[in-house]
Amino acid sequence: MKIRRKFLLLALIGLIGLSISIFMIVGCGGGGTSPKAPPIFEPGTPAFLDLGVRYSNVNLTYSRSAMLFARVVDNNGDLIDGTTVEFSVNTTEDVVFNNSQQVYRSDTVSGFATAIITYRGTVNWPVAVEVTARAVSVASVYDTETVVIYDNPAVTPNLTLEADPPTIPGNGYSTSIITARLVNGYAIPIEGAIIEFGLSPALGTLSATEAITDADGEATVKLTSDKTAYPVTVVVAGCTTWNNIATCDIASVTYTPQVLSAVTLSADNYVLASGNKTTLTAKLWDEEGFPLIAGIVVEFDGFGCDPDLYSLDSFALTNDNGEAKATLYNTILPGSNNSCVLTVTAGVGVITDSIDIRLSD
Repeated sequence: MKIRRKFLLLALIGLIGLSISIFMIVGCGGGGTSPKAPPIFEPGTPAFLDLGVRYSNVNLTYSRSAMLFARVVDNNGDLIDGTTVEFSVNTTEDVVFNNSQQVYRSDTVSGFATAIITYRGTVNWPVAVEVTARAVSVASVYDTETVVIYDNPAVTPNLTLEADPPTIPGNGYSTSIITARLVNGYAIPIEGAIIEFGLSPALGTLSATEAITDADGEATVKLTSDKTAYPVTVVVAGCTTWNNIATCDIASVTYTPQVLSAVTLSADNYVLASGNKTTLTAKLWDEEGFPLIAGIVVEFDGFGCDPDLYSLDSFALTNDNGEAKATLYNTILPGSNNSCVLTVTAGVGVITDSIDIRLSD
């Protein structure tokens, strides 16, 4: 009996222990579902690196070097001493560090590693060099910066304007191409710059007031002449601001007076009965085949009929289309049994044209 009681007591104690174990497991949320504790970083392990540059724009006119600063801290934000930082560049052309190589290593002191980058060549155009600083012990900890290397001529714009041709007829139709060319101090074309154009005096028309330079550094506009009876010189100005430097230039274009080359005469009606009229149109043309300017006196005259049988304007002025218009009246009395062929001439000086118009009663 004693043995049986002792067995039951031991069994009861075992059940109580099992229940406590199960309670502890359930109370702790189970083995696989409990949240993980955050990782613990050892102090002194590089976690962040910031690369800074003193004089990120290196002007070779004054200096050839720039100083680099790599700041290394651990996950707690504390500066780390003794960490090796490797500096490198993305080019092998004329860029070196303190050791005259394209790769340089330096240990941090008070959390900083330093290096000096030097450009040994010459530049005809600004050169962008990408510098990388990396913690050797932790390759994923790095930073990059860009150093721009240039000299004064490389970033100094020079603008020139040229007119082709520089002399055009002042007929309101002829054109001259104005070409602006923008280069730096080494004659390297500058692409993508906006050139603004203006005209003085405002005689003529520019096809645009601004244009963008192409890969050759050129931007063009077209100048159309004004109509003029005397020589006129206009000035086309071009200006741009590049690299915060403004530069301008001018080109001159001379309009020459139109030279009369031909006259063409026409009439609305070539047969006029008594009391009717017709409009005569004399059109003046220059050597280029364009109408002459307004305000030119054109003389009209008639031959072949008695002056009492018609009335004709003796002169007229050309309009903007180079046309001079006169009116011819048939003054023959009705039933007078009169008729004739009138030859009408129109022109300026010895340059004339003529047509025949039949007059009847």
